[in-house]
Amino acid sequence: MSTTYTAHTVIGVKLKKQQLTANAMMRSCECVSGDPAAKYCSYCGKPMYTSKEVWRLKAMEDDQLTGNIRLVQPYHGCDDYFAGMVLSCDARWSSAHNEGWNFEHWPSDKVIQDLKVALCDLLTPFGLWDKREFGIYTFVGTS
Repeated sequence: MSTTYTAHTVIGVKLKKQQLTANAMMRSCECVSGDPAAKYCSYCGKPMYTSKEVWRLKAMEDDQLTGNIRLVQPYHGCDDYFAGMVLSCDARWSSAHNEGWNFEHWPSDKVIQDLKVALCDLLTPFGLWDKREFGIYTFVGTS
């Protein structure tokens, strides 16, 4: 039996979940009428509105922000998210076969600079751009 490791690299910006979400008041029942100013629905008795966590950018709901820019959460429950270009390792490293890592399609410097500009343009209107958080992030998983 051997352990297999896989790697994914994101060239982009590290963001916290708290930066990406906001609380919004949403209707808590599906009743079609009722006084919107009331505290409770007169038909079903549920509170009229409840606070719900929503993504600040609508596109974040499906992880595809624009073009080749994606939003990635390294593992379920992690508070860190990464917006950028995702590169996957073409080979796996296995403790039984001692294969090496191989990123054959590393982007050129121009592609990385264009990505940085695109991320800045996308995130600045939401106050999410921080040039100090732009970098190369790698995540390794095991199976």
